[in-house]
Amino acid sequence: MFVWGSGSKMLCNALRKYGNITHIHSRKPPDNLEYVGNKKDGTTHCEWFNGITIPDNELENYYVIHL
Repeated sequence: MFVWGSGSKMLCNALRKYGNITHIHSRKPPDNLEYVGNKKDGTTHCEWFNGITIPDNELENYYVIHL
């Protein structure tokens, strides 16, 4: 499979075998980790943070690689 784009998409494809992967396009990451997908205003984009902070008790279920 050939993927157009940057190395970040290639990295996501390589990591997919280890679990769920979400590729985020954000030039301004949030101060606290947020969920991805439906935004508070009802718009949806699967590669954006949605403005809803992930609770501290759920953070142990997430890993972040920032490139």
